[in-house]
Amino acid sequence: MSYNSNRMRSMSHKVEPKYETWSELDLLIGLIVGEAGSARYPVRLAVAHAVANRVASPCWWGRNWREVILAPKQFQCWYDDAKTSMIASEHLKPSLIWQSARQIAVDVYAHPGATDDPSLGATHYHLDPMPHNSPFPEWAGNMTQTIRIGRYVFYR
Repeated sequence: MSYNSNRMRSMSHKVEPKYETWSELDLLIGLIVGEAGSARYPVRLAVAHAVANRVASPCWWGRNWREVILAPKQFQCWYDDAKTSMIASEHLKPSLIWQSARQIAVDVYAHPGATDDPSLGATHYHLDPMPHNSPFPEWAGNMTQTIRIGRYVFYR
């Protein structure tokens, strides 16, 4: 999710315009695929719930699904060329990864309460160890860890 602040400063502050036309559901599917596509089901579900938890608590990160998902500098998958290419490709020709993420997204987005929240109310997460030898995110020191699922550490 959040990324090394120096690396983020060098990245574009705006998500590519092509995502602006996607439905909120497709954006959530793309985020799940980009952030945790090959991870186990509980991780992908927890990522989706972290987004839902932000939507349920509007503030600086956005007030609805679209704003939260596309908020600048919040989800690393929108700022990584390889991941954005993979997300766009999956959107055009869905694989099993996209279909699996779609079911999770439908459950979390369209049927709130249909699944338990494995993130335990988290609004943030990161990988441990951090990708690209990035330092531990500063924001994590000010938050409460809710759970660790595989390499993903969740906070609120």
